[in-house]
Amino acid sequence: MSEHFEFYELDPPKEGDQPQLPPMFSSQEVLNGQSVFNKAVTAANSGDVGTVFYSCDEGILNVAITLNPEVIKSKAIQVHYLMTLGLSDTLAALVPPEIEISHIWPNLMFMNRGVMGQVLLYSSDEELNEVPSWIVTGVQIRREVECLKFHETIEATSFEDEGASFLSNVRVIEAITRHFFVWLSTWQDKGFKPVYDTWMERIVPKFTVKEVSEEFKGTWIGLDENGLGLFKNNKDHFSLSLNDINLKNEISKNN
Repeated sequence: MSEHFEFYELDPPKEGDQPQLPPMFSSQEVLNGQSVFNKAVTAANSGDVGTVFYSCDEGILNVAITLNPEVIKSKAIQVHYLMTLGLSDTLAALVPPEIEISHIWPNLMFMNRGVMGQVLLYSSDEELNEVPSWIVTGVQIRREVECLKFHETIEATSFEDEGASFLSNVRVIEAITRHFFVWLSTWQDKGFKPVYDTWMERIVPKFTVKEVSEEFKGTWIGLDENGLGLFKNNKDHFSLSLNDINLKNEISKNN
């Protein structure tokens, strides 16, 4: 007879509790039916920095953080990888330990090789060699079996599918923000190399980038030292910046 383990939160939030975040961040809940990412972009465009906007709508947890970059855009958009690792570390810390956590370029997150989340990126319109006025990075997480899927053909999963529905939104939001902040600090202190090394170690082995989108012509090789996606097509090699692709594909019933 196999053993059955029941998991639970050690410190579940009380009703009405707000996320407790690192000092540089504040939180703002967004009403259901409204886009967390639109709210964050509007706020960022007005000078807001460090606000974590969030909601759980139709079984999908949405989290978006406003940032004020101090480096040129080609470097600043590397925060996309920081958020990917922040979500990865959050899941590794909170979900049952037997669940495998991985990701694939450019923005899909997996639990046990099913797609359960995606990382989104928005920025102001400056050129890559200019400092952007603002950046918004965020995630969408499938909490429930029946909620919308992030990919049409790759198998989906969710917290509910994987026995992690015990996790509260508040604790997940807190963990995402903390782990993102740790990677942000590492990136600011040590550059992109430690981010690159860890990101490459966690790639899902089952799928290829070409399966993510038919837009990506050629075979994906990996990332370069600046976070560009490297591809080869016959004898030709080429690269794609995160700025070259659409990472604003928010999933909602209103889209």
